[in-house]
Amino acid sequence: AYNAFVQAAKALLLDKGISASTQNIVINEFQTHFVETGEYSFDQTFPELVLQISKNEPTEHFAINYLQEATKFINEVYQRKNLKPVLV
Repeated sequence: AYNAFVQAAKALLLDKGISASTQNIVINEFQTHFVETGEYSFDQTFPELVLQISKNEPTEHFAINYLQEATKFINEVYQRKNLKPVLV
């Protein structure tokens, strides 16, 4: 799920001509160029959303919620790009 967040964000950044060399830069640049501009919105910042994996115990409950958040994000990206959504 973490990689899905990062790779989707990186693809969207590349669409805007923004190159990011590390995962951390991708996460922060996505926040700047997509969340702060209102193109995407979350209940928390994008870095908080993605990086919560390193701040929570690896419980089944957390894993299910994190996967659902990643799937929701990927489906939104796919929808905006007119691609077939991910099924989960």
